[in-house]
Amino acid sequence: MATPRRSARLAAQRTTTTTMETPLAAAPPRKVRNPRREFHHSENQAMATKYVALHQVVLVDAGPGTGKSSQIPRLLHAAGHGRVVCSQTYRLAAVLAATRAAADMRAELGRQVGYSVPLDDRSSDADTVVKYITYGALLRELAAEPLLTCYGAVVVDDAHDGMTLTGVVLSCVKATAARRLDLRVVVCLNHYSTLCKGVAHGFFSGSGMDVKELWFRTYSGLIDQHYLPEPVTDYLGAAVDAVCRIHSTEPPGDLLVFLPGCTDVEAAEHALNGQEEKGFPYAWNPANKMADVNALAGVILTLKALGIIGAGGDDVVASFDFFEPPHPESIHWTVRTLKAAGALSQDGEATETGRRIAREISGRYY
Repeated sequence: MATPRRSARLAAQRTTTTTMETPLAAAPPRKVRNPRREFHHSENQAMATKYVALHQVVLVDAGPGTGKSSQIPRLLHAAGHGRVVCSQTYRLAAVLAATRAAADMRAELGRQVGYSVPLDDRSSDADTVVKYITYGALLRELAAEPLLTCYGAVVVDDAHDGMTLTGVVLSCVKATAARRLDLRVVVCLNHYSTLCKGVAHGFFSGSGMDVKELWFRTYSGLIDQHYLPEPVTDYLGAAVDAVCRIHSTEPPGDLLVFLPGCTDVEAAEHALNGQEEKGFPYAWNPANKMADVNALAGVILTLKALGIIGAGGDDVVASFDFFEPPHPESIHWTVRTLKAAGALSQDGEATETGRRIAREISGRYY
């Protein structure tokens, strides 16, 4: 016969087990099965080449794994647009895309196809015709040569990622294309980025540029799309919880999570690494919600250090043609914080400390 103490302990164990085994509420996944359409196919290559020849700016709407990064730059070069530069979000993406493009072109990596990332440059000014670089490297080239006269086409990949730096790259490329009518710009987006695609179209066409959208249905196989039943404020915690739940309840497979910035990605990676032996759920630290402000501070400091944004305070920063303009209050507090940290002078110029911090940020992320 169970004692009262033992009965209470068993009841507590049953309650804990039930709570941990109950999955979080979520909308049922939507399953999509679509035929695969890649840029390796000749008809798709001809379509992309035709659109770029007729329009200065082309928005390519295609899913991951279709060859946007590896195929479109070489197609532009083969079509006679000269030297092509393709910007990637991170160093690893630039290196992998260059390696794949070199294999497809049967070229030696570092000669006809090359890449330039922080602390690693495998490209040749004389031989490289397709070059992959990070966003930070492209900004440095724009600061040195605003017209990008050495390139005939620019490809901005993963323009839907929502990072402030991505919007700045689009702004600078737009300014260059407005001054060089012969420059071709290809902006690669994702199927999920319907809102971003509309914003990008208006962003370029608002300056009188000829913009055309090129849409590809690209998903193949069975794709499970999981949605939350309602909006959440703790998006990072909800994303980590969803990954843990899917990992423990669904069959083996791959998960792809989109997060606003690199700080969120690192926080999610740290949280998931810590959950391998501790179980679920995961409680996210609300302090990480400052990730957007931190990202804006890094971008503004980088632009100040490169001279793309000149001296001045909030009004000078706000006058920059941002792809998605930050809130004026965010700009005010960001500039105020940079001045308090000694990264900006009282006149709004980058100090030696600010330039050193900008180099560290660029070397780590961009």
